Amino acid sequence: MRVTRRHVLGLAAGFAVAAAGGGLIAAERKIAIAKGRVAKGDRTIRLAQGDEVALGFTADEPLELHLHGYDIKLKVEPGATGWLRFEAKASGRFPVTVHGGHGEAKLHGRKSRERALLYIEVHPR
Repeated sequence: MRVTRRHVLGLAAGFAVAAAGGGLIAAERKIAIAKGRVAKGDRTIRLAQGDEVALGFTADEPLELHLHGYDIKLKVEPGATGWLRFEAKASGRFPVTVHGGHGEAKLHGRKSRERALLYIEVHPR
């Protein structure tokens, strides 16, 4: 993998480069969800197209996360880290919404177009 300025900036923003399962993970990050929200610095995750991504989510209540555009769902239980792993093939801005828990009423359904838990931005190489 060619390391670009974007990769270096991503590392500085809290990403870690790690090997997992024999494949190279370009972006690995842990994100905590409390009362249906994430910290301000975790609301937008920026990636490069083609990156292998591992996002570890913790939550204070049982939740199901949905990464729109990639149609990936993940169940997260309190006291455990749920890992969302994917290759960032499609470029664009993709919301992650919540099903269940505090977040559902605010982040999905009628107001889901206005607010998401966070966004994943995949930029073309």
